[in-house]
Amino acid sequence: MSAARIALLTCISMSGCGSGPQVDVYTGAIEASDARIAIATDGERVTLYACGGKEEASMRAFTVWYRGPLGQREWKAQSPMILDLVIGDRTARGTLVDLNGAGHAFSAQIGGRLFSTVDRGCRAGVIVDPRLGSQGVWCDSFDDLVAQVDPGAPMIADREALDVRVAHPNGDTFNLLLEAVDPSDLASPP
Repeated sequence: MSAARIALLTCISMSGCGSGPQVDVYTGAIEASDARIAIATDGERVTLYACGGKEEASMRAFTVWYRGPLGQREWKAQSPMILDLVIGDRTARGTLVDLNGAGHAFSAQIGGRLFSTVDRGCRAGVIVDPRLGSQGVWCDSFDDLVAQVDPGAPMIADREALDVRVAHPNGDTFNLLLEAVDPSDLASPP
């Protein structure tokens, strides 16, 4: 067997072959709301996305992106705020404080995916949760708009991108392509 073939088989058997750090995604619900949460970590950094529900008030009250080092427990720089974040082996939990100052506990289990893209000056996101289904919010920072996205019924395990439909508040609909969050995203600003 040639040295090149041995190197290739070794690389394949090590599952990764230079693909970089693995991202674990925790997905779940935010108590007393229709909002969802996803927490992605590569073991060093964390990206947290809280996603409001179908009504505009929920989208505005709960939707937020945060990034920081693993172990950071609070994000207070913007509203809504995240407090008491604890990430364990299989679960994550904490509290989201909404724009009205009400605290909402959340819990998330490992599994699922987190997708994002920047459109109209704002980061849109979709959480794919194997237990609760999919939910996402599109935003437009130029015109201060938000809209729910329809990801359909995406497969979780094999997609690196997700094509969704956005129902624009003016009545139009359009497609938007979001990419799976990866370690390089964890270091980029929202």
